[in-house]
Parts: sequence; C-alpha cells; structure tokens
Amino acid sequence: MSPESPFNPAIRTFDSRNFTSIDALHVAACKTHEPALLIVDETELAEVLCWLAEKDDVCLNDSPAELIEHRQQALSAGIDGERDPLTNLLNQQRFEVLLNEAASAADFNRPVSLLLLDLDYFKMINDQYGHTVGDEVLRIIGGLLTEKEAEFNAVARVGGEEFSILLDGDESDAAELAESVRVLIEETIIKDRIKVTTCIGASTGRGSADGRTLFEQANQALYSAKDQGRNCSVSYDQVVAQSRSSGQQVEVLSLENQDRVLAQRVANVITMRSKTILNSARQEADIDGLTGCFTRRYLDRRLADEFAFANSETEETPLCVAFFDLDHLGKVNKQFGWPTGDKLLVEVCDVVRERIRETDWIGRYGGEEFCVVMLGIDLETAQSVLKRTLKAVESTKFVTGDGRPVAMTLSIGLAMATANDVEATSLVDRASGNALVAKDRGRNQLCVG
Repeated sequence: MSPESPFNPAIRTFDSRNFTSIDALHVAACKTHEPALLIVDETELAEVLCWLAEKDDVCLNDSPAELIEHRQQALSAGIDGERDPLTNLLNQQRFEVLLNEAASAADFNRPVSLLLLDLDYFKMINDQYGHTVGDEVLRIIGGLLTEKEAEFNAVARVGGEEFSILLDGDESDAAELAESVRVLIEETIIKDRIKVTTCIGASTGRGSADGRTLFEQANQALYSAKDQGRNCSVSYDQVVAQSRSSGQQVEVLSLENQDRVLAQRVANVITMRSKTILNSARQEADIDGLTGCFTRRYLDRRLADEFAFANSETEETPLCVAFFDLDHLGKVNKQFGWPTGDKLLVEVCDVVRERIRETDWIGRYGGEEFCVVMLGIDLETAQSVLKRTLKAVESTKFVTGDGRPVAMTLSIGLAMATANDVEATSLVDRASGNALVAKDRGRNQLCVG
C-alpha cells in the first residue's frame, strides 16, 4: 500500500511493511500533523496501541478494503467537523446554522429558499445491491450536487438518503433549481445500470419565517411530492393552493399526505412481503417471461386479496386499478415483425414500471393489455401518476429491431373501488371499459369513470 491513502488523499496512511521497524513507523507517524491510519501486522498491534496518538487509527494489514475505507472516512470527519464523511457535503448541524442565518437575514426584497431532497425507494437499492453500493450511490449524488454549487448557497446531507439545498431566490428560482436537480439525478446512470430518482419539497421565506419554519414547510411539500408518486417536486405554495381548493387547513392536508405515504408502507407489507414473496412468485411461475410483469393467474389471485384488504372494516384503504393497452401494437407487428413488437412491449412496460410507485405492481392481463394495481392511493393522486406515465411513454424514443424510430402510446382506463364493487372483477371491468372509451376518443389518453 502506498504512503498516501487510495481512498482519501487528505489522510496519511502508513503500512508497517514499508518500514524497517515499528520504531521507524512511529517516527513517521509522529512527523505528520494530519490524522494517520496505520496498517500493521497482528503481531505488531499491541506495541502500536501503546503509543498510538488520539488523532490516528490502526487497521490490520489483512483488513478488507471496505473496513480501511470506513476508518478513512471516520478520520476525515475528524478533519472537518462540518462535513458528512461519506459525501463530503455539509452535515446537518452546520447546515442548520446556515439556514437560520439566511432565514433571519431574509426580507421581501431578498427572499431565501430551501429544497429538501429524498431519494426515491433508496431502501430497495440497499436491499438489492447491498449497503456498499448504496453508499456509492450517495457519494455520486453528493458529487452531482457539488457540481451545481455555483447555483446555490449551501448543500448538505441531512439524513440517510436526504439532502438539503439553500439558495438566495424566490419560488420561481427554487422551482427552476428543483427541476434542474431532479432531471440531473434522473438522467444519471450509476454503476450496474442503477437509476435513481428523487422527490423534492421547496419553501421560501421573506422575513416572516425562521429556519425551523422553512424546514417544516419544505418537509410538508416533500410529503406531498411523495404522495404524488416518484420523481417530482412540489412547493409549499402548491400545498397551500391545494388546501384552499379543498377547503382544508394546510396542517390537516399535510397530515393526510403523511398518512397516505405511511399507508403505502402498509400496502407494501401486503403487496410485496419483501424478497420472500417475490422469490415465491418466481418459483410458482407467476412472472411473465417476456415483460417481467406478473401473470394473469397471479393478477387474479393477488388483486382479490388486495380488494379484500382494501374493503376490510379495520383498514378502509383506497384501491385503484388502471387498465392500459398499447395503441396500434398489431400494426407494429405487421409492419416491423413480431420480434420488434415483443421488444417494444418490454420497453413500454419498463417505462411504466419506472413511473408508478414502488408499491404499485403490474399484471399482464393478456396480449398487450395490462393492469396496474395501486393500493393506498386516491383517485386524484392515481390520475397524476398515470398522466405522467402517459407523457413518459409518448416522449420516449423507441426504435425497431433494426433501428428505425417508432412512436408508442397508451390508452388507459382508471377506476377506484367503491362500496358498489362486490368483487375485484367488477373493478377490472370498469377500468377496462374506461380504457375502451379512451381508445374511442382517439387513444393516447386517460379515461376515468
């Protein structure tokens, strides 16, 4: 190992194998004022611990690289108590100081804005790829935000997968930056083809709000963004406008948003049951071999269970079903061939899967017809999610097997379970009927009944 650390150049690393004796290692370590990591043999450990300085740390020479990196990060945090050791962004404590200072100095001519970012479904990345990859994702996101530092005052990591941005500017400035950050994160492909999206909540102060108030308002906007699905931003002004149109107080509306987000987690227990359920589904051949969606058999069985759960007296959880059909896929098959049709079927399903919530799931009803089951979401929010899905499919540049461009759109019918639905099939029938209406009206649209 070289004298300089491969993980953090600011930290000196001394390997006893590069020195003629432990005494020589001791002398070298004492000469540096920066924190040092000493790499030693197990037989040397006891002697080194006798004189190891408080600023330094020690690892055995057969330690895994991940442990050495962890020790490096801990030492780096000691250099700068204002920095998050993983991302090198400001930590929460320092950011709160800057936020309070900026909020107290703000006035009507010099507003200040706050953005709160929460990476969508980050736990899935840790569960699927491991925490080492999850940490790498956080480092990359921290690097992306650092690259945009010229556009704002400060950026910090304030929680596990949560980040904060402070900027001088009003609501329009905050909205512009939020969209820029959202797109930047969405378009970044991380190792192993991992794609990450984020929800963003924004608030603005003009002298009447302190730092805590700004944070609470941005947090309320963040929960509203989560409630609307993934990969979007919401301002506190939009939350206020929504409360006025609904006749509800902002605090009540915010609590309802939080309740629905929590309801999604309850739905996740029923619909996902973590990796065990998914593995079981694969073993039972419940995954469609072409699209990766669930099969019709699984759709019928699981939808019946979720319908019963949604209508149980103790839960009263909203349940929506979207029935979508790929427009003109038959013509595509005739013009370009079945392999191209299958390719586009898979790619369209991928786009839909990326736009719906983590707790929503897709079942292949038959041919090019699919159902999206959305438990724990009201009709208005479901429409918002599906409209973005329609736009995403329409704007995606699909190509045939030989590279020729081809446009794809969807016709979607949406229905929400009511007291008149005695079983899940009646809900699917209404959603399917609405999809037919969407086709009759010209396709590439959402019809709700």
